[in-house]
Amino acid sequence: IELVIGSVVENLLLMGALTVGVTFLLHGDIARVVLGYKFRAGSVIMPSVVAGVFFFNIGTFVHKPFEIIGRTHVMLIFGVVAAVANIWICFALIPSLGYSGAAYATLLAYVLYTVCVGFLGWRIYQWRVNPRRLMTFGGIMLAGLAGIYLLRDAMSGVPYGWSLAVTI
Repeated sequence: IELVIGSVVENLLLMGALTVGVTFLLHGDIARVVLGYKFRAGSVIMPSVVAGVFFFNIGTFVHKPFEIIGRTHVMLIFGVVAAVANIWICFALIPSLGYSGAAYATLLAYVLYTVCVGFLGWRIYQWRVNPRRLMTFGGIMLAGLAGIYLLRDAMSGVPYGWSLAVTI
């Protein structure tokens, strides 16, 4: 069980980091293709929303120890705590940040849930991730994404399709 949870969490962290990075690079392009003109400004929250989705999914794996031993009430308690925290953080952030504040609040609530149930669940089953693998692949992804970002920025004067081709 420990090996499965650790492996899934590790892979979700890596896939999530890559997906959030690519979404950060392409949110304007995605909005241009998928969203109507009036909604394109909202593309700036796409990376936060994607990060939230990955933390939510990681949370569903790090709470498995509670499911296995039949203590699902702990998951319920922290789910309610995260929901209440989301509401309070929304009240704090939305007046100054608008809908971006709501996206950040939801991301923080997902992180809160994942960290809390992950820490307590780890006390039941000591799953592990390989920090060296996370740092190595994370560094490679970060360098690649930064390189693409800089190259796209340098190509900002060329026609739209060329900078998109560099990313792909």
